[in-house]
Amino acid sequence: MNLHQIHLVQTTFALVHAEANLFVTQLYNHLLRLDPCLYYLLPQEMEAHNKEFILILAEIVDGLSRPYLLIHNTLKPLGHQYAAYNIRPTHYHTFATALRLALANILGPAFTTEVEAAWMDAYYLVIGVIKETRK
Repeated sequence: MNLHQIHLVQTTFALVHAEANLFVTQLYNHLLRLDPCLYYLLPQEMEAHNKEFILILAEIVDGLSRPYLLIHNTLKPLGHQYAAYNIRPTHYHTFATALRLALANILGPAFTTEVEAAWMDAYYLVIGVIKETRK
């Protein structure tokens, strides 16, 4: 990712964060609509999970400008945590689609093709590190 893409993700995340509850609800609604089988991966108590998800997402978005710290302080521990789940490679792509749809809903006209590309680059960068950690 280049600095401009990082800036795009960080500035649009401010809009996402302002609508955090709606964003996460839409994200998981899209995810389960795309693949209802993923329901078994979600916790029974979603309210606490949603809050944790936004906190981690904020940490990731903020950390994009400090990749070394992001990888070692956030992504590697997430990778170890995710190793306990039965997440398959296709799940990551399904989640990317759900993320794209939720971002489009929340950001509206601010969700340009350039913003979409920046978010997807960030997502696949993060997922790449998490998947590498799980090996």
